[in-house]
Amino acid sequence: MAPWARTALLIGLAIYVARMPDARALGVFDKPARDRPAEIEQRRVGYGAGASGFFEVAAFSGMNIFAGWVGPLAVAAYTVALNVVSIAFMIPLGLSVAAGVMVGNAYGARQPAALSRAVGVGLGVAIAFGLLVTLVVWPTASLITSGYTHDPQAGPMATAALILCCLFLIPDAVQVVAAQCLRSRGDVFMPSVTHFISYVGVMIPAAYILAIRMHEGINGIVWAAIFASLMSAGLLLGRFWMLRGRDLPAAA
Repeated sequence: MAPWARTALLIGLAIYVARMPDARALGVFDKPARDRPAEIEQRRVGYGAGASGFFEVAAFSGMNIFAGWVGPLAVAAYTVALNVVSIAFMIPLGLSVAAGVMVGNAYGARQPAALSRAVGVGLGVAIAFGLLVTLVVWPTASLITSGYTHDPQAGPMATAALILCCLFLIPDAVQVVAAQCLRSRGDVFMPSVTHFISYVGVMIPAAYILAIRMHEGINGIVWAAIFASLMSAGLLLGRFWMLRGRDLPAAA
């Protein structure tokens, strides 16, 4: 059987199974009633999370421009270091979603103690993971970068950048979990503002000054990322401190 025919057969079989009477009886195909207030709230949270992600990802990606101004080897080294850090960042990103669910449940149930506990656990696990990755990556940076390149110039440069990146693994994990926890307790606007300030307002100018003006090269770019991550984590934790005594709204 030709591949296209096999694919068509599988699709048809899937449609037949999905249309079985049992599926219809269970309401699989029933269209739910619209809940416009819930839709508005979901969009509000989504826009805030999207803005935060855009500011952070765009700023880190934009560092490639400064690395290009430094030289082709800097671009290669920065790409290697950023790729390793991005892979490690996926775990705190997942943790932020899990912590956000716990915080959202506590916020919806109007349970301040449970909310604080969920935030504390989320941040504690994020810190522990950041520390674990740091302790693994720091002594094995040369081995890790050798999996990307054997270039005698780009390799050592990437290794030095990756070791320096270890300084912001913990604050980066903290800031992504803290931001999601804030959104889950209804504070959507401030995480976007802090990400804009930290990554657009601080990291980009700092990277330009350190890497280009002060000729620090790729290390200047990484130091700018360290400053931005520390600022983002500090601002978000400060926001939690501001909200600590605020009563949760009464249940509707």
